[in-house]
Amino acid sequence: DAAQVKDARSAVYVLVLLSKGILVDPAFAELLLQVHDSKIEIVTANTNDGFQFPGEDFYSKFEMKGLGEINNNFGGGSKKVLGESYRSLLRVLALPLTPLGSHGMLQKQVSDISRRFKKFQRIGEDQEPVFLSDSLGLVPPPPPD
Repeated sequence: DAAQVKDARSAVYVLVLLSKGILVDPAFAELLLQVHDSKIEIVTANTNDGFQFPGEDFYSKFEMKGLGEINNNFGGGSKKVLGESYRSLLRVLALPLTPLGSHGMLQKQVSDISRRFKKFQRIGEDQEPVFLSDSLGLVPPPPPD
């Protein structure tokens, strides 16, 4: 919810799960516009549920026409910003997240995604990065060799 982004003054990241229909969802577009001028970084994951990466005509459409009610809420300049926001969102490779995958597969995918949250990394005594998901026990450490 875009109102929550305004209230999330301490937010550092937004995790966007790319899924079918998200790019034409007005609430998502509003959230992108809210995040656009903030210092919040966007990390993407692809849920593989039919999400289609758009072509150039998709971006042009938003820069020319906007997305209905979004234009009314944010003014005329939002069309160009929305197109830029979508380009920026999809510029970085989205890592896979397979909700129906095995437990082991999900652990690996969540671990890979968590590494995108670079501001939450810290260097351990052995100079290996320690990630938030690892230190919270969200992703169990790999078995010893």
